[in-house]
Amino acid sequence: MKIGIVSYPGLWQRHGGLQVQIERTAAALRCLGVELKIVDLVNEKLGSYDLIHAFSAGHGMHVTLEEAKSQGVKVVLSPVLQPEPNLQKFYLYRFINWLAFQFSSNEIKTSYGQIRNSLKNADMIFSLSALETGVITQGYKIPKEKTMVIPNGIDDHFFETHTVPLPSALANLQGYVFVAGSISDYKNQLGVIEATDRPVVLAGPAKSPGYLEKCMRAGGSRVHYAGMLDSKDPLLASLYAHAAVNVLASYREAGPLCSVESMDCGTPAVVTEKNGLPLKAQAPLLQFVNSNDKGALKHAIEVAAQASPAERAACRELVADLRWSTVAKSILPVYQNLVEPKNADSNLFQQNLHNKLNTM
Repeated sequence: MKIGIVSYPGLWQRHGGLQVQIERTAAALRCLGVELKIVDLVNEKLGSYDLIHAFSAGHGMHVTLEEAKSQGVKVVLSPVLQPEPNLQKFYLYRFINWLAFQFSSNEIKTSYGQIRNSLKNADMIFSLSALETGVITQGYKIPKEKTMVIPNGIDDHFFETHTVPLPSALANLQGYVFVAGSISDYKNQLGVIEATDRPVVLAGPAKSPGYLEKCMRAGGSRVHYAGMLDSKDPLLASLYAHAAVNVLASYREAGPLCSVESMDCGTPAVVTEKNGLPLKAQAPLLQFVNSNDKGALKHAIEVAAQASPAERAACRELVADLRWSTVAKSILPVYQNLVEPKNADSNLFQQNLHNKLNTM
């Protein structure tokens, strides 16, 4: 069984959560003996693979998935759609897409139409959470039987003891707020800085240098920038472990890896309420907030910062089952069933697996 991975070209020009998801998923599947590689779309045919696993439903990916189907290849899609609790918006999206399609003589589709095409061409869709499943089935009108919930995992090294010393500039900070992720208006680091009087440590690529400078000016000596850190850098785990709280106050997050990584290091997390985590809020361990409500954000930060040692230890228990090895073991039967359909017993096993994962 030969598996090809595809995503949109611009993805590989930066590094973030989706790249980590692809890399860790692929590595875990290889450990199970799966032959898997990223497809060279210039020099290889999609038809040379038994199955294509696509990551992202947008960014023009519908064209790649349409081509895969035309070459007779089975397709699994991890769409990574942003959570949207207000599903009423999709009525408007569908109408606008219909208008564009009609008035362009069936030539133009909106982003909604392109994403829906990607979803329609997939044989199986992996959502990160029940909330994303709702977007897929109710927002994009895709049959639920084509979906199953497979959440992101956590790197094993976050489960280990964190002994790497912090840089001298950060070593003496007490009760700091840690914000990991690309430095941008969308991630809302400035909102976090303005919502708390605590020291704030930022880490991640500066997508907008001007925005980083604005954050540094707003917080003055309270704000520290640790630079761009690889997800495997032991310093990242240490920054998580020594923080009072990890905050991700983005507008929305499909599958916030930094939140579960933080919790696995024993640090409570505060996350935007528009998130695709497969977990329920449980203060002070994990709290969901309106990112635009600075009062609510400040309150959540203080609740998390007051967590007892026992409560911090409980953070690790809450995410203990989220391993990339577990993710791979959930994906492999789906690959096998699509490439080599088995008997009724195998189909029953797949249905049981589907039911179990959709209750997570």
